[in-house]
Amino acid sequence: MPARPQITLDGLASLLLHCPDLCTLGIGMDAASYSAVTPMVPGDGVINTKITTLSVGASLIENPLAVAAFPSSVLPNLKNILPKFDTGFVPNQTKRRHTKWARAATYLQDVDMIRKQERARLGVY
Repeated sequence: MPARPQITLDGLASLLLHCPDLCTLGIGMDAASYSAVTPMVPGDGVINTKITTLSVGASLIENPLAVAAFPSSVLPNLKNILPKFDTGFVPNQTKRRHTKWARAATYLQDVDMIRKQERARLGVY
């Protein structure tokens, strides 16, 4: 069985801070610890507007909504989260992860729309 990924969503924000010109990104990570939406700004305000697709493989995930809120803030132009079935994992675990990442991708679109509505309400574009 593959080792548990060491990078978290906060680690992803650090990567984006130190590599601001990234345009594409595929990374296995542990997003399972990101379990609640909070009023804190995700990623300490780090923003990358160049990445539109994030390939996450069979990354760990528990709460798809909390995870979707993170890239919605840090990667505001993200349009796709791509999970991938990985044969190195137990099939049921991989399927559950894939399902949760698919939900996160759907929630990402919803969270983005809510942010756009809020900006329009405030007159900020």
